Amino acid sequence: MIHDRASFAISLTHVDGRIVSVNDAFEELFGFSRDEVRGKTRVELGISTPERNTALVKELERDGRVRHLEVRRRTKSGVERDILLSIDPVNIGNQDYLLTTAIDITERRRAEAALQTSEHTLRLSLQAARMGSWRYELTTGVFRCPYCGSTDTRLENIFGPTPCRSLRYCASCRQPFEQFKTI
Repeated sequence: MIHDRASFAISLTHVDGRIVSVNDAFEELFGFSRDEVRGKTRVELGISTPERNTALVKELERDGRVRHLEVRRRTKSGVERDILLSIDPVNIGNQDYLLTTAIDITERRRAEAALQTSEHTLRLSLQAARMGSWRYELTTGVFRCPYCGSTDTRLENIFGPTPCRSLRYCASCRQPFEQFKTI
């Protein structure tokens, strides 16, 4: 089938939730073979829980479809994955089905969490050292305060602690900060 070439998981289910067909990406993501899932529901397979499934069915009944819903799903091996889920009703041969697409966003969520942790650690380090970072808008030639983000900054002293740095002052939060000299 053509959906086997898709890079994201696709499944076709009866309206009662029993799986009719899945693609290769579904098998890879969840660890089940086509034969293992055919005729079973996601709850029976342990991919979803009854509570999660009930909430999903309510949204589907309310809106007629589901778009880009972030959910947690369990693989055959028991690993929980973050999934971006979309469900559309389709009619094939006068039969009603649900076409579900699932995109694994687990690594994206982990990277976002790691970035937030890193930014928080950097912010704490800069505060502890009484230092800051700054942002220079190349298109506007404006410096942003590293503490409050204000553009209401001025050059306080061309001579900073090293030859390549100068001191700036933020009028909004009244904090001094260092800036690399621009060329």
